[in-house]
Amino acid sequence: MKEKRSKSYIIGIVVIGLLLSFKSFYDHRERNLADELKYDQKDYESLTAIKTVLEEEDHNDWVTSDIEPMEELISFLSQYDVKKVNETQFNEIANDDLRFVFAIYNFREKSKFVGVSENTVTLDEVIGRGKIYFKVVNGPIDMEWINSYYEKYGELYRD
Repeated sequence: MKEKRSKSYIIGIVVIGLLLSFKSFYDHRERNLADELKYDQKDYESLTAIKTVLEEEDHNDWVTSDIEPMEELISFLSQYDVKKVNETQFNEIANDDLRFVFAIYNFREKSKFVGVSENTVTLDEVIGRGKIYFKVVNGPIDMEWINSYYEKYGELYRD
């Protein structure tokens, strides 16, 4: 009887170990950035764009509930793949002075703050998992395109 119990414990420990290994592998695999945003056009409420430059305090944010800017942003971001990293790894590669933050508000799903820079991306759900750190694996992200996008829609939507 004792031997049967020991085998059951060992099998249980091995199964749990395999599940944890699979979860770790799954969490840290390469994935498409647009897929990570889990954007659903039917759930979209609004987009806020914020440009941050190191040591500058003046931000010219803009907000829109139009779908076109969101669709264009998702289409652009879909060309990049990211890999989840921990905060320490993120800080080692995040040396970018220019950063854009996109706040994506949804009706039913969790709203998200997406921080985009040349080599890194952060994803912060308003209610949920907290901040998730990614490195861009097929970058760098074209920050000139993002800046042009920001300025183009800023002319339309900035107060």
